[in-house]
Amino acid sequence: MIGITGHWSGLGKSIYNKLDNVVGFDIKDDIGVKDYRNVAYESRNYTVFINNAYDGDYQIKLFKELESRWIGTNNLIINISSYTLDKYPNRD
Repeated sequence: MIGITGHWSGLGKSIYNKLDNVVGFDIKDDIGVKDYRNVAYESRNYTVFINNAYDGDYQIKLFKELESRWIGTNNLIINISSYTLDKYPNRD
């Protein structure tokens, strides 16, 4: 079984729609990354978790919670993150 956050839009939605045996967690379902302990608990029997949704530092909190629960297993955590800037440096 696979878990994924942020499955209602963007990249998360695309991944969710391509996979079988996948369960999504999203704020639209009232269980987003801010509820990271519950997401980790609900994912206890999964073998793969795609940590896709960003919400402040909760994405890293979810990663750490999953890691602590899955340590010593062959389970896989995939973290998807990006860093954007509001302004690019002037390259003149």
